[in-house]
Amino acid sequence: MTSHNASVSRLHDGSFSTIDLLLAVIPLSLLAGALSSALMAIPSHVGIAAGATVAAMAVGYGIVIVSDRFSTTPDSSPGVRGPPTG
Repeated sequence: MTSHNASVSRLHDGSFSTIDLLLAVIPLSLLAGALSSALMAIPSHVGIAAGATVAAMAVGYGIVIVSDRFSTTPDSSPGVRGPPTG
């Protein structure tokens, strides 16, 4: 079980992984879109759509780029896709 102090020390160490930051960007972008529509004179659907666009780009980045980095397939290099072997 992780204590609160361990979580705070990870923040100061800068030891959050790319996936941790990616998971933080998704809800924060949606929240920023909703808050921007509440605080500024823009329609709510525009602010939420802008936040959803950023969240969708973060999900796409996670699927395409980050998943290639953490691939455990030994016979393929990251970013190179070919026919399945087997």
